[in-house]
Amino acid sequence: MKKANLFLIFLLIFNFSFSATIKFWHSWSGEEARVLSSVIAKYESISGNKVIISGVAFDNFQSRFKGMSSRGNPPDVIVGPADWLGSFASSNLILPLNSYISESDRRDFIKSCISSCYFNDTLYGLPKSVRLLALYYNKDLISNPPATTRDMISLGLRITNEDNGVYGLVYPKESYYYHIPWLTGYGGKILDDNNKPTFNSKEQIESVKFARSLTLGHKKIMPEGELNVDLALMMFNQNMAGMMIGGNWLLGDLKSNRRLKFGVAKLPILSDTNIPTKPIAGSDVLMISAKTPYREASLDFIQFLTSSDIQGEFLKAGHIPTRDTVYEMRKVKNSPFYEELKKFREQLDNTVPMPTAPEMNYGVWDSGNLMVQELFNTNNSFGSIVRDAQHRALKRINEPRR
Repeated sequence: MKKANLFLIFLLIFNFSFSATIKFWHSWSGEEARVLSSVIAKYESISGNKVIISGVAFDNFQSRFKGMSSRGNPPDVIVGPADWLGSFASSNLILPLNSYISESDRRDFIKSCISSCYFNDTLYGLPKSVRLLALYYNKDLISNPPATTRDMISLGLRITNEDNGVYGLVYPKESYYYHIPWLTGYGGKILDDNNKPTFNSKEQIESVKFARSLTLGHKKIMPEGELNVDLALMMFNQNMAGMMIGGNWLLGDLKSNRRLKFGVAKLPILSDTNIPTKPIAGSDVLMISAKTPYREASLDFIQFLTSSDIQGEFLKAGHIPTRDTVYEMRKVKNSPFYEELKKFREQLDNTVPMPTAPEMNYGVWDSGNLMVQELFNTNNSFGSIVRDAQHRALKRINEPRR
């Protein structure tokens, strides 16, 4: 055999031995998915590794990952919300990273972002971006955003015209995620110190009273009927709402409407308590399967995706960076999203980290959603509404699981 052929065979063996094929699952779509594709191409050219991307429906993601893990063929890397982390970690499905990510590397992340990557004091992921709520306001209808809920209601009443279908405030009111700022504004917690839900707390009762008051009587600044994400966005986009509580992931859609002049502001202080209303800061966390055969390559991949430069690339998809260094980059300051980005960064300092305890998945979200649906669609008493929610949550948490 010729020496050239021997050298070629050696080269192929060498390359095969020192490259990996990483299976990566995500649930992104639209601009997020397009940016991801371009970023993956860059990673492959730099690293020599191959990445197989799979888009998985959000609603089926957890069950599919658990099922594939039990069959021994899970993806190597996944990205998902921080509240998945505790469930996966307690089942030993994801890799603990304490021995791989140094303390100095962790300090480069914004504290509230990296905090949502821990479970039982162990690091299980890196924060790719952070999702949080803030207040959008229509600059044609509102000159200055409200500092307090009293101001918010006053502005909302001035704008609301039910005959024309125009309201002061909109948000997906039948989602518990959007209700949490009212709970924190009354000084409440999502879970207590023992990771039990707090639906029947006095703070929760005050929060549901306040939320219902926005749709009835002399404080009515929101519509009574169904109000989901798509409808709230449509109303704000079409100048049918003066204010909207929404997430950073809406920035791309809103920016594409050139007729809409909008601003972003921090959520208002709750006037009854003088406490800021704090949304959840929920990082999109990159996690590594405990069963991956490509541990080092997977670590390299998640560190690449969370690097300052790559986080800057995702700005065009409305992602909020998890490193403060990104906010100082020239290309970020020149971004059309920069002014809104700064406001979301200010809001980030007034948030509560997403709890990673499994109880969030098992007991909080479904029960909380049913609670606010009951709140806005029945005349049931506030006491019965929160008691029902607490009963459902505890029953769900205590159900036996495989």
